[in-house]
Amino acid sequence: MKLPKDLTGMKFGRLTVLCRAEDRVYKDGRKRIAWNCRCDCGNTKEVLGENLKSGYTKSCGCLQKEKAAMAQLKHGEADSRLYNVWSAIKRRCFNSTVPEYHRYGGRGITMCNEWLDYEVFSNWARANGYRDDAPRGECTIDRIDNNGDYCPDNCRWVNQQDQMNNVSYNHYVTYNGENHTVAEWSRIYNIPYTRLLQRLNRYKMTPEKALSK
Repeated sequence: MKLPKDLTGMKFGRLTVLCRAEDRVYKDGRKRIAWNCRCDCGNTKEVLGENLKSGYTKSCGCLQKEKAAMAQLKHGEADSRLYNVWSAIKRRCFNSTVPEYHRYGGRGITMCNEWLDYEVFSNWARANGYRDDAPRGECTIDRIDNNGDYCPDNCRWVNQQDQMNNVSYNHYVTYNGENHTVAEWSRIYNIPYTRLLQRLNRYKMTPEKALSK
């Protein structure tokens, strides 16, 4: 159902819209409509209209605190590394105020419904390669299809180096019939990554010249 432009009086979760607030203006010139809301707990909060409509913001923050407390009691992992991974995915997919949102939720990438339950995500993670005792950088979540969603069929646990080879802005180069990222060619030929990138981008060298020591 398409919502009216004026949200005054409407309720979203625990929030009741009181009136229009000043637009949020970001450094890049973007403007977002915001609304003054009253939470069922009595607090007031200014919320972006898109976050009300999407269901991302449902309270002044009291609901999240209650859920975090329940999560701590339920699975004891609210302060764990895996829980932080899960929270970070949700933020970049659903929270338009975080800097990285434009590369995720802003271009349609989301988290599947089943993973909105942390325990389901946690069970999948540990059954598919995640290790609590893994060193930092050894167990990072990676989307196989960089344009796909965060879901069981499109995610895996890899080390940070493998993940960097899969990011959307990676530069692939074909040489001698082989196709590798600049980072991979850098390791194969033992040429510093920044130097190789400079040869290809700044000096417009062919792969043959760029990969020559």
